[in-house]
Parts: sequence; structure tokens; C-alpha cells
Amino acid sequence: MVMPKLSNAVKEQRIIDFIAWELNIPISKLNPNTDFVDDLCLDPIDRDLLIAKLENHTGVYLNQEEAARIATVRDARRVLLA
Repeated sequence: MVMPKLSNAVKEQRIIDFIAWELNIPISKLNPNTDFVDDLCLDPIDRDLLIAKLENHTGVYLNQEEAARIATVRDARRVLLA
């Protein structure tokens, strides 16, 4: 059985759902352009921990350069769920 390919919107929503659950914030505070530092006030360590948890959640592991490029929800979807 072949699984249908998920749209970018569905992938972004899965990232949003996980981030909201992980940070214990309302989903309404998140959108594809939400910046982890500027909008969610995560410090660099919290940002890195969130990315590590996203890596574990998706099963995709990044090198430091790839992880450093993630600043927004959309960036996370682009890098982790390509």
C-alpha cells in the first residue's frame, strides 16, 4: 500500500502541533512564520533543545549547520520534513 504524500500545509501543522504540545502554548500562537527566538522568546539553549526534540519526533537528525538555519516553524518543516 502506498501512502499519499502529505502537503506542506499538513506537514507544517504537524510541526505546529508538536511545538505547541512541547512548549505548552496554544496552537493559536503559532503559524508558519513564527520565529522561535523573537516570537516565542526562546533563548539559544531552549531553541536548540526544541530542535533536538523535533529531530527525535521526526526521526531526522541534523548537523550543526542545518540546525542553525532553523529559525521559524516553516524552516523546521522545510529541513525536517522535506
